[in-house]
Amino acid sequence: MARRSDHTQEELKDLIINASIKLVTDTGPSAFGTRAIAREIGYSFGTIYHIYGNLENLRYFVKGRIMNNWYGDLTEGMETQNDKIKFLLDAYIDLSIQQRFLWAFVFALPSDDKKRAPSWYMEKVERLFSLVISAFEPITRNRKEAELAARAIWPGIHGICVLAMAHKLEMVTTDKPKTMAHNMLAIYMTGLKNLDGEAEINS
Repeated sequence: MARRSDHTQEELKDLIINASIKLVTDTGPSAFGTRAIAREIGYSFGTIYHIYGNLENLRYFVKGRIMNNWYGDLTEGMETQNDKIKFLLDAYIDLSIQQRFLWAFVFALPSDDKKRAPSWYMEKVERLFSLVISAFEPITRNRKEAELAARAIWPGIHGICVLAMAHKLEMVTTDKPKTMAHNMLAIYMTGLKNLDGEAEINS
């Protein structure tokens, strides 16, 4: 078993987070635990508590790293796309399929729903969601409308992913997840155009 002096504290932080991501990716969210992580990195589980305090605190750091990775990949992908919102719709659904266990880990219900997430973690959530808002900006009139559209549409996209992962989407539609997501977007955008038309008539 490795000694604490074999790595710096910063190196240990990375080892623990990377091992956590590997365990969840390979086995699923249920694999996330101090003893399994300790075996993976070759340290005692006490080292994990020394570095992160407790398992729930570590969970936030692992989820934060996963979201950082997603943010980087999605930002890079958006740079080459003309239709950024449709790219994000497809990419988000692909994440729920290709990184199924990580996606489920990030969006799992908290073990204590009375405990608020740390502010630094919520900043990462908002930064990731800001990609959706920025993708809507080219097809809406302003930032405020883009944010309204993003916050109206995205919970529905997320719900499609949840139902598809649980193999229950077929209970409400025969469409594929991406088809349903794009239909939802089209209906919303048509509604915006109709509102614009009514506003011009009444002005």
